[in-house]
Amino acid sequence: MYINKGRLKMDSRKAYVLGLFAGDGWFESRGVTIGTTSESFASKIKQVMEQTFNKHIVLKPRIYKDGHKMFLVSLHSKEICEEFKQILQTSKKKSTTFKIPEMTTEQKRSFVAGLFDAEGYTYLWKRKTPRVSMEIFHETASKFVQDVLLKDGIKGFVSKCGDGGFKFDVTGEKYILALFKLYPFLKLCPPCAG
Repeated sequence: MYINKGRLKMDSRKAYVLGLFAGDGWFESRGVTIGTTSESFASKIKQVMEQTFNKHIVLKPRIYKDGHKMFLVSLHSKEICEEFKQILQTSKKKSTTFKIPEMTTEQKRSFVAGLFDAEGYTYLWKRKTPRVSMEIFHETASKFVQDVLLKDGIKGFVSKCGDGGFKFDVTGEKYILALFKLYPFLKLCPPCAG
């Protein structure tokens, strides 16, 4: 089910960046870019990518025609771009076609944390029960997240959305506490009651 590209080195930081990229990144002709609306989170992404790849990372704001602003974190390296394509076994329609690489338990947690930081959000369900949710357009990735969390004793549920995506929910204080204890989030914060 999951692909091993053994000759490509993987560590937990790279797994986190790949999870972020799988959620909110894209291939460029000469590298990879991850976009976010948070400048402080973009700075954290830049720092992790510099530590991971030991290369110059560019962070720049971009204002789109409709007025929304994003912060783009880019690594200009054809070599790294090709490595991402090999590891994720995709180059087009990445959000729906990437393959999950074979990883250690810690790397899987980091990859999942990256996906959640890219696509996740927290809130109080029915105004009282803490919930962490993520919506992606990749059924296999949703089920991968569910399997990884379940191995850590964290129950989560996948549901199909009307837009063709898949929503993954973790609900309840017990599971939320375990999620934030075991997974190295840089952006996601626990939901609070007030």
